[in-house]
Amino acid sequence: MNQLLVQHGIKLEEQGIKIDEHELELEQQKHSLRHIKTATDDLTKKYEKLHPPADDKIDYALLSKGALVIPFMTSKTFRPLPTWVRAARRFAGLKKISGSGPEIALQPTVHHGECWSMQGTSGTLAILLPQPIMIDGITVEYPLPETVIDMSSAPRDIQILGAKDINQSNHAQTLGFIKYDIHKHQSVQTFEFESTKHLTVVLVQVLSNWGNREHTDLCRVRIHGRPSLE
Repeated sequence: MNQLLVQHGIKLEEQGIKIDEHELELEQQKHSLRHIKTATDDLTKKYEKLHPPADDKIDYALLSKGALVIPFMTSKTFRPLPTWVRAARRFAGLKKISGSGPEIALQPTVHHGECWSMQGTSGTLAILLPQPIMIDGITVEYPLPETVIDMSSAPRDIQILGAKDINQSNHAQTLGFIKYDIHKHQSVQTFEFESTKHLTVVLVQVLSNWGNREHTDLCRVRIHGRPSLE
């Protein structure tokens, strides 16, 4: 009897060792899976930076496609120098210094310094599309955080409105409210919504920025959707 108990105890001990070995192997596999997931997430973030989903969508707000800025509905451009200083520079024959116009926000290149700066913490970019579009999304871009020291002039809360044409712009309908988040790893951020009509006028109304009291920057705005078949 004692011998059977001893043998039984040895078997239980061996089984316990095997269980410990299996648990150790399982933990190692879990660690490997976590490492693979982390590496995959890093690769996904890097890919999205280099090839954002918006690149696969048609941009109907491109100047090269016939889109235009509507000047009388668009906010004033921020001028970093006082009027008298600019006048003195012109009188002295010095090169004119001024911010880029709103058209820069409808072009594909986004680099630090190549953004449109509007005066104050809020303002409007009015866009005339080249054709009637059933709008289903908008993309807002700003330079990568690692390339910009100060992100305070980036837009924050934005209201998107649309109208059938310029004559009806006073009765533009709200398409959606969006928030550009400087804390996300994507500098190119796309927001989806649906319009119920084909529109040719889009109003990008910036309601707030991330803290800059002097100006707010729009580096690029893209409009996505489906063109009218008419």
